[in-house]
Amino acid sequence: MEQLLKQFMEKMDQRFDKLEVNIQELRSDVTGLKDGQQRLEARQERLEARQESLESGQQRLEARQESLESGQQRLEARQEKLESGQQRLEARQEKLESGQQRLEARQEKLESGQSKLIAEVIELKEGQARLQQNIIDSLGAYTEKITEHIDNRTDVLNKRVYRLEVEVERISRQ
Repeated sequence: MEQLLKQFMEKMDQRFDKLEVNIQELRSDVTGLKDGQQRLEARQERLEARQESLESGQQRLEARQESLESGQQRLEARQEKLESGQQRLEARQEKLESGQQRLEARQEKLESGQSKLIAEVIELKEGQARLQQNIIDSLGAYTEKITEHIDNRTDVLNKRVYRLEVEVERISRQ
């Protein structure tokens, strides 16, 4: 029995030795798990800090996005104003171009009228020169006629005076 007991004790000792090895392994595993858990906790804290940083960054991004959206709306409003201004400018430009065409047509009419006036002035000058020449010629002819008429009258008067003188002399001789 003793042997049985010894065997039993040896088996128990072996089992206890195995149990101690297992317990030591468990302890080292638990220590490893604790270390791992501490590392995980540290990582979790870092992750939480990063998450807070990301959330803060996300809030800033959302604020920037809202700012960008409001800026975009202002830009769109400005663009609409610019487009309407451009349309008004284009309409004014069309009016100016049509006005310029009318002015060019009027200028052409004025230039043709000016050409006609120049031609008429030249014609008037030529007519005035002819008229002056005609007046001079007519005055010359009338002067000659007047001179002839006066000469004829003078001759007639001279003849009468001569006759009267002859008659007066004849009477005075008598």
